[in-house]
Amino acid sequence: MVDERSYRHHLPSRGDVICYRSGSAYAMKRVIAVGGDSIRGENGRIFLNGIVIDEPYAEFSGPSSGPADRTFVERIVPAGKLFVMGDNRDFSFDSRLAKHGDVDVSAVTGRALYSFSLDGKNSTLTAPK
Repeated sequence: MVDERSYRHHLPSRGDVICYRSGSAYAMKRVIAVGGDSIRGENGRIFLNGIVIDEPYAEFSGPSSGPADRTFVERIVPAGKLFVMGDNRDFSFDSRLAKHGDVDVSAVTGRALYSFSLDGKNSTLTAPK
């Protein structure tokens, strides 16, 4: 469930969970950094403008050694772009990957209100934290 009116009068903020167009599909990720911010990752910790941010929503469910993208080099997010990451960090196709890159603010379709999934046995309805 997405609020499509949420960003008509302001841009997404750090921490928002957004829905956006990615090619011919839609994706939902958390905004970690906005244009002008400095971002880097080190062993699963995210440094935003040089300060480690608290991310109680982040999950690491991959192998104990962790994938290479738990660490990424520092860079500045370009103006008009958003650096996004999935909350399940070890299995997220997001801004850490060159194939995905930063999200253009014009691709944002709304703010996520709820996520509903069916896996054949269970259904879940969750609100972004």
